[in-house]
Amino acid sequence: MKLKDFSKNVKAKQFDDTQFAEKINRFISTWQDDPSWLSGWRHNYFCDLDGSYLHYDETSPKAQRCPTCGRIYRDEKKNNAWVTITRNKTISMMRYATVLYLKTGKSDYLEFVKKTLLFFTTHYSEFEIHIKNKVLPDMSEYERVKKDLKAKRVYFDPTDTDWSFGDYRINFQGPGKIMAQGLSEAVALIRMLFCYSVLQEKFSEEEQQRIKSELLAPAIDFLDKQQFIDHNITLWREAAIQIMKLVNGDFEQQDFARPYGIYSHIEQRLTEDGFWYEGSVHYHHYVLEALGYLSYFMTLSGKKDDLLEEKVEKMLQFSYQLAFDNGIFPNPNDGWPNVNLKTYLNVFELAAASYPQNETIQTIYQNVLLLPVERVCLPIEDETFFGDISSTGLLILTEEMKKQELLTKETVHFLDSKISVLRNKAFNIFLKYGVNSLSHAHYDPLNIEFTIDQQLISKDLSNVGYGSELVHRWYNTPLGHNSVIIDEQLNNIRYHADVLSKDEQSIKVQSEDIYPGSRIVREINAAEKSFVVETAVQTEKPSTIDIVQHFDIPVIELENAEDLVELADPGIYTSNLNSEIVHSTKYAKELRRFSFKEPSTNTEVVFHSEDAFQLYVLETLGNPSNESRTSIIIRFSNKKKMALFMSVDR
Repeated sequence: MKLKDFSKNVKAKQFDDTQFAEKINRFISTWQDDPSWLSGWRHNYFCDLDGSYLHYDETSPKAQRCPTCGRIYRDEKKNNAWVTITRNKTISMMRYATVLYLKTGKSDYLEFVKKTLLFFTTHYSEFEIHIKNKVLPDMSEYERVKKDLKAKRVYFDPTDTDWSFGDYRINFQGPGKIMAQGLSEAVALIRMLFCYSVLQEKFSEEEQQRIKSELLAPAIDFLDKQQFIDHNITLWREAAIQIMKLVNGDFEQQDFARPYGIYSHIEQRLTEDGFWYEGSVHYHHYVLEALGYLSYFMTLSGKKDDLLEEKVEKMLQFSYQLAFDNGIFPNPNDGWPNVNLKTYLNVFELAAASYPQNETIQTIYQNVLLLPVERVCLPIEDETFFGDISSTGLLILTEEMKKQELLTKETVHFLDSKISVLRNKAFNIFLKYGVNSLSHAHYDPLNIEFTIDQQLISKDLSNVGYGSELVHRWYNTPLGHNSVIIDEQLNNIRYHADVLSKDEQSIKVQSEDIYPGSRIVREINAAEKSFVVETAVQTEKPSTIDIVQHFDIPVIELENAEDLVELADPGIYTSNLNSEIVHSTKYAKELRRFSFKEPSTNTEVVFHSEDAFQLYVLETLGNPSNESRTSIIIRFSNKKKMALFMSVDR
């Protein structure tokens, strides 16, 4: 595509750029950077107390404020994260300026893109090599591991690594220069080159040559030293390497098949169902974004790769079929809360623009657009959306998509991915029954999520920023999920479950390694107006067995209210359930049946067992932290065997 083609794309679309332009104009007028500034980890830009994303002020590099509790942070970690956010905003503003230049023709926007890209080109050699807040003297440790990998003296299995690599002083994320890690460096380079690919005609021959020799060539060498495993991080780096080679004119398609290359990732690290092996909805789409950029640059360069297109298509199909009928995703493992198909519109746009003749990809994209659900943004996001189109989409989508009827969805059992979604007109019920990778896994044995009449009633909270203490105290614990807990312990995170039976409206699974000396069976049976979840546990010795079930709805009407007493605190899970997590506690000592009504869907939920249990009804912290949820803990004490039924009736 030529500059005039991108200009035509932008001018053909209706979007309000008023606030867009004001934000860009203000940023351009005050923009500054310095290669001596050390960037940090963006996940540190969350409040340590309540997990809130800190308020970003472009004029305040040394003081970061929590919008929820008001605490001011002045430490190096938070301030270095501010640098990273500023540089990410710079790259986003480059894209926005590209859009506005093509719409308005104003030279200020073009000059900003050129100035920033040439700044990073001129000073690339001056940026210190560092990972997060640690400066590295050189790349010798990465060169050492690459040498040993080539000699087959070492191998790292991406499914069970605990993010340590023997005596090699290396990190998954790898070091960065502009950014705080090799992952972020790759993302930044790709997004800068996206703007460059649109405006390349406006750069002089001398400027283009400088970009190739002073930025791209050393960046390729820098990132290539960090390729030592298959992971979402290394896929982004590999995509960046191949994109830079496409721009430089050094691309050779056989490089896709090199060790730890594109083929290695997409052939070995996708399940048979097309799910990224880390088992996270967010990281699945994060990988798709990298592959989408690579696909788009391939298309721009007039190149085609059948395997790449095949895998992108399969990953998109998986995404669409996994999502609940309302477009909201079940959310196992690490990620961000409340995401839906439209959260990742820019990913679908890249795929649609890359493969305009692929009917399956086009149909999926059009069906995502047709969903009535509103887009939920990510807590950390570097894109602007105008309704159902991103700034990226403004540039690359060539025409309005034809409206089509929604694709139908049925029950899916993704056995290799260890997840299922039961569907009928009233209910969507998600069950996770195993883990394929330690990376980004959660302690969430046999977790369930469900919708009633397309309303999300019980969900997975997913995560806040990894730097927050709340991750390990609440969000990534069996207590924070709809799970089974024995003796208040963490489960075996790499657990396995056998699928004993399955059909369109039921599934039964069994695991014998969630906890030592235990057998746990969970069975779900759905009907037209009800479903039942049976959880049965057997242990070798008398144990405390807790069944945890959360409800993410504002009001429930307790039918056993007279049986419950108020407690100052739960008195259980004392290292987890403090006042930051628990807002109120109700307790009943000995019940065999407990029920409540959910008024918005006129649903009754009943828990019942032949054995007596203790009941805790808690109001707990949601995600984001300004939300709350109702958390029910049903405790069986000193038991070797129990069974609990949860009946949900319309």
